[in-house]
Amino acid sequence: MNSNKLSYWVRSVPPVPLSHLESSWGIKPLYQDYPGLMGTLSTYYSVLAPGHIPHEIHTHDDEEIIVLLAGELDILAPDHRVPIGPGSFFHHPPHDPHTIEAVGSEVACFLVFKWKSELKPQTSETAEFFLFNAQDLPPWDQQKGFQLQVLCENQPLTNGGTLKVGLIHLAPNQGYPPHSHDHDLMLVLLHGEMKALGHNTNAPAVIYYPARTLHALAPVSPAPITIIEFEFHRGRENSQTTGGF
Repeated sequence: MNSNKLSYWVRSVPPVPLSHLESSWGIKPLYQDYPGLMGTLSTYYSVLAPGHIPHEIHTHDDEEIIVLLAGELDILAPDHRVPIGPGSFFHHPPHDPHTIEAVGSEVACFLVFKWKSELKPQTSETAEFFLFNAQDLPPWDQQKGFQLQVLCENQPLTNGGTLKVGLIHLAPNQGYPPHSHDHDLMLVLLHGEMKALGHNTNAPAVIYYPARTLHALAPVSPAPITIIEFEFHRGRENSQTTGGF
């Protein structure tokens, strides 16, 4: 691991009311040029007024993940328009033509993760578009303390690595013991509060744990916790731990 890396980083993203927007689209850097396993990662928080698009349909060299926190978006491409609601996310490979439009009556608030790989591809697989629409998610079982729904596995990345994504729901007063992984782990805290090793964080927020970083969650939250976990794996290596976090 690069000795200049932080052990982990946390960024809170408080919602921005529409009345505070100076224009129809606002974007704020949260963390830039982080050397992750997927490539050089930059993270942004963005807000978009209803009926507006940030730009025309375009392409770029970066891979990109967008996570919708509030409001409604339509994903636009030359041949389709797909509506999504809060808790949804999508992964665009490089050079995939796209834009988004805020629809409905509320401002759309979302996270943008963009990265560019500096490594040559290690496999013949190519990155491809992936969408998880939270509107299709069945209700959580309120009798269970810990629930994990795997949303995608072995999603190809351009550097030859893979992405695995899971959605986790923890009942009140549920946690997990200290442990680590051989992959980078990026958590998007959608609901609740995390009392973890070294930080107390309220939703919405982003928590990034580099590979081999020890992390845990104290079982003290009075409210349920919902998290999207993004696992970034290098090459065809498999994680040494399974079952979320």
